[in-house]
Amino acid sequence: MGYYGRISNHIESDIARGWSSCNFGEDGVWMTEEQLEELKAEAQKKVESGDHNEYEDIAIGISYMFPTWEQLNRLFEKDLIRPLYYKGNMGYFVVVDEEFKDCLAGIDLNTDSLEEAIEKMRAPSMYLGGDTGADNKIYVSQCQLVWSEGDKHIFYED
Repeated sequence: MGYYGRISNHIESDIARGWSSCNFGEDGVWMTEEQLEELKAEAQKKVESGDHNEYEDIAIGISYMFPTWEQLNRLFEKDLIRPLYYKGNMGYFVVVDEEFKDCLAGIDLNTDSLEEAIEKMRAPSMYLGGDTGADNKIYVSQCQLVWSEGDKHIFYED
């Protein structure tokens, strides 16, 4: 219950998506859905057949991670590689932050009034990234966006 802050240049897309990626959506991979499915099948096949070096084979660079085939397969199994957005038939795929796979990352502003929440969001020292924990989760189905200014946004959950 209360006010939560989030920094985003694409807040409407964030709300529609309802989850947060690792590394703020940076260093994703452009590919089609078909290419993603081929990569998923290749990872599963390599893991099942043992046709990979568990510690040396890097499958792909994505979201500043360099998972082995085994790690990539686990990401697929957990549905943690998802499209952040599309341009034509190409998707920009990223690794979903497992802590925020069903919600947006934000921060509890620890205030009871919108005015105080806005003051906190406007403060130059406000830090809004990288924290985990229950107090930093914005469940878009339970919150509403009540204020935006530039890339700063406030949600309210009652």
